[in-house]
Amino acid sequence: VSVATVVMRLLNAIHAAFGCEAVQQVLSSSDLRVETHHLLSVSLAICCGEWDRASSSSSAKSAESAERSGKSVERVERRDRRANEDPHSSLVSRWTLDALAELLDETLLFIGAFALLCPANQDMLRWGHAPTLAQRLPDLPFAYYAEARKKAALFPTLVAVAFRHPTNRAAIA
Repeated sequence: VSVATVVMRLLNAIHAAFGCEAVQQVLSSSDLRVETHHLLSVSLAICCGEWDRASSSSSAKSAESAERSGKSVERVERRDRRANEDPHSSLVSRWTLDALAELLDETLLFIGAFALLCPANQDMLRWGHAPTLAQRLPDLPFAYYAEARKKAALFPTLVAVAFRHPTNRAAIA
C-alpha cells in the first residue's frame, strides 16, 4: 500500500506540474491506458476490500489496550482477539486504516483529475466487469460520506467522473 500511495502521489504531482490535459493525453494513450485502468482498479479494490478489516482490527486493538490500562470497555469478541494474534487470518487487514485512507485519498484525487472534462477517460472508468471503476466510487466506505476531509476528496471526483457523461452519471446515481 505504501508503494501504491507514493505512485499515486507522484501521478498527482505530475498532474499539478504539467496540467490535466497533458497528463490525460499521455495516460490515455494506447500504450498506457490499460495500465492506468489496472492501477486504479487495484488501488480501489485493495482499499475497499481491506477497509472493514482494518477498521475492526484497529478498534479491537484500541479496546485491548484500554482493557490493559484498566479502563472499562466492552469485552472484545474472541474472534477478533484470535484474528489479531494470527497475522494470516482473513479477519486481519495487512494495512492500517490510515494507510488505506491515504491511498484512497490519493487515488480519488487522481481519478478526478484524470476524468475531468475528458470523455475518453470517463469512458475508461466503465471498462471491465461489474463493478466498474465508476460503479465502485459510490460504494466507498461510509467515512467518505460522513467526514468533511474525506468528502472533500470524494465529491469533486464524483462530479468530474459524471460531468457531461450520462452513463457515468447513471452509474453513480
